[in-house]
This record gives sequence, C-alpha cells and structure tokens, in this order.
Amino acid sequence: MEATEIKRRYEAAVSDRRHIESYWVDVENYVLPYRGNFYRTTVEENSIELNSNEERYDDTAVYAAQTLASSIQGSLTSFTSKWFEFQFKNKEFRNDQEAVAWLQEVSDITYGEIVSSNFALETAETYVDIVGFGSSILTEEELTDSEDNYIGLDFRSIPVVDGYFDEDEKGQILNFYRKLNWTALQIIDKLGDDNIPEKIRQCAKSDQAGVDKFHVVFCVYKRDISSQTEDVLMPVAKEERAYGYKYVFYDTCEVIGQEGGYYEQPAFIARWRKTNDSKWGNSPAMKAMATIKTANDIVRMTLTQLGKVINPATLVTERGLVGDLDLEENGMTVVRSLDDIREYESKARFDVGGLQLALLQDSIRQGFFIDQLALKDSPAMTATEVQVRWQLMQRLLGPTMGRLESNVFSPLLHRAFNILARAGKYPDPPQS
Repeated sequence: MEATEIKRRYEAAVSDRRHIESYWVDVENYVLPYRGNFYRTTVEENSIELNSNEERYDDTAVYAAQTLASSIQGSLTSFTSKWFEFQFKNKEFRNDQEAVAWLQEVSDITYGEIVSSNFALETAETYVDIVGFGSSILTEEELTDSEDNYIGLDFRSIPVVDGYFDEDEKGQILNFYRKLNWTALQIIDKLGDDNIPEKIRQCAKSDQAGVDKFHVVFCVYKRDISSQTEDVLMPVAKEERAYGYKYVFYDTCEVIGQEGGYYEQPAFIARWRKTNDSKWGNSPAMKAMATIKTANDIVRMTLTQLGKVINPATLVTERGLVGDLDLEENGMTVVRSLDDIREYESKARFDVGGLQLALLQDSIRQGFFIDQLALKDSPAMTATEVQVRWQLMQRLLGPTMGRLESNVFSPLLHRAFNILARAGKYPDPPQS
C-alpha cells in the first residue's frame, strides 16, 4: 500500500468514526478520566489537561468500571494461574502420549514467555477500555536484537482514540492504522536516521528535539495473497510476509524508515457487545450513561444546596439597610432595625436527594455487575476460587467472553506459537 493511499484510508477512517466518538467523550468525562482525550491533540506537556473532569461530581461509575475490568482480568487471564492449554485439532494425536507430552511442554513454554512479558500490564488497560468504550485494541510484537534474533514478546494496549481499522469479512482487523504523536528523538530512536523527512531531521538537531511532536501514521496492511508462502513457520524476508507495515509522516505523506512485514496481523480488536451495522462495540458504561449523568446532576445540585445552607444568603428590606451589606469576616452592616435583616433559610430536602442518589448508584453498580462479582480478592487465589470466578464470568458475560476468546486470545496465542516456533524455542516434535 502506497503512502498516499494509507493517508486517504486513514482520513476516511477518522471521519467515519466522528459520530461514535461523541458518545466516547461522555465515557471519558464520567467513567474513564484521562483515557480518551478526544478532539484534543496533545503536542507538548504543557497542553495536557489534568483537570479535564471538573464537572464530574460522582465517581461511582469510575470505581465500578475499574472493579469490573479487574474482575475480568482475574478471571480470564490471571497471572497467578495458567489460563490456556494447546490442543491438537487432529483427534488421533490426542491419544498419542508422546505428542501430548510435547504439546504440553510447548504450552508451558508459551505461557512462560507471555508471563515474562508485559502482557498482564497491557491487558489491564485493554479490559478498562472495553468496559468503558466498548472497544479496545491490543497488539502483539516480536522483540528482536540488532541481529534480528528473538528476545521476547511485547504487547501494547492501543488507546482507542488513536486506533483505526478496516474490517475483513469476519469482522476482524484487515488493515490497522495508528495515530502517533512522536518527537524527532522518538522517531529516530525507533526508525533510525535514514529516510527521515528534512523537517524532522532539522528538528532533531535543535533544542526542541525532545519536545515538538509530529503526526505520524503507522499502518499495517494485508499484502497480495498471491505473493505469500503457505508455511507461516518458515522464516522469509520482510517483503514476502503476509502483512506489510509503514510509518507515514502525515504532513508531507512521506514514508519514514523502511517498509517492514509481519507473518500474521499483530493487532486484535476486542468488543464488549457488537453494535448493529457498526464495527465498534458498545459497553456497560454507554448503556448506563443516562443513569450516570442523572446521579452526577443530583450530587451537583445537592452540593449547590449545601453551599446555601452552610453560607446562606442574607435578606434585607430596601429601606432597612444603611450603606452596603458587608458579609466579610468581622464585617459591619448598619441597619435601621434588626428586624430588617435576616438569613435566608433553605428548605432543601437532602433526604430525598440522598435516597434517590443511593438508588441511582445501586443501578450503576448493577450495570457493571458489581453486585454479582462480590468475591474475595486475594493475591494468590486457590484453584477453587479461580474456577468459581470463571463460572461466574461465564454466566454473566458469556457473549463477551466468547468474543474475547475468538477475536483476541485465540489469534494472539496462534501468533505467539508461530513466533516462538520460528525462533526455535520449542523442542523438536515427535516423529508422529
């Protein structure tokens, strides 16, 4: 795919998602603070808004989303217990003890590589995104040394605000686009100093090399199938792999660095519930948004009335006041008669507001399944606890778990297996 086509398709994807981003703005404001930054471009540290959620008064949804995301991680991909096993598709091999033992060793090696990577850290962010925005993107990269030798797996939870994709016929990612705001130093550190646009090269020599940011589009695209090898376990040159990738400088549409290649699509899209006629999902946060906003308004109005009670207004008659009304500490106000001045007594019904707020907060927690996920959290769960959590999640989140398994974890493990096999990390398989 040429740079001009990458830019056109990226711009089309950005434009196509504008409508759903209006819903995501509410999720960012009321449920996932600091996770979106929609419609705001951060070009330097001074432009980061750490007080962008000043209008949020109730944090029930914030904590409920975090609890649900943590519960999903503890149930699906707990780092305290092995959460997957490999199995032969051919049933004949399942009765071959030597083959089964080999596959078990392969499974253990794969699990060890995943555990030793940043998988747990990045999937935690993935679960937060899917609970809030309804969609999340996870990537799986192969870390190599200067001689292109395998040294580990690297996972990245891509902020949904920066990720775009074209769907294939199965609803998976066909072409993946990621918006990057990188400094000149980051670009050169990642891609080297060859084939760098002059504007970036000049910035790299200035005092702003680590400050000024440039809009870069990273694209992973599917190549012409006729040029691919059928054996994905056989190492081939980057230009012969099934998927290519390029970094494109958005301003001038120039390719930065060299074109690369992947054997498999490295990006996976997770969705809580699939929205009809949309490639993006919906979430518990989006479904509960009306209740979340109502609770927020009740807290805001209660605080407003509370301020009137603590520091009430003062009522005076037009003729009873001599001079100006002084409400400062130790202030003095002259009136013709003490009967001409009095405090305004608010008749706010805090009991009614508190009762309604409690009902709304319970509804929000139910929307995030908190009332049904009240299990003991412990750093080292027993096998029974793991099984109970798994069964509970299956009952509550069956469709979502199935979608995560088929759209994320199955292709992720498939890619991990292929990467490790190509790197020679597995023992030789038995002759059978």
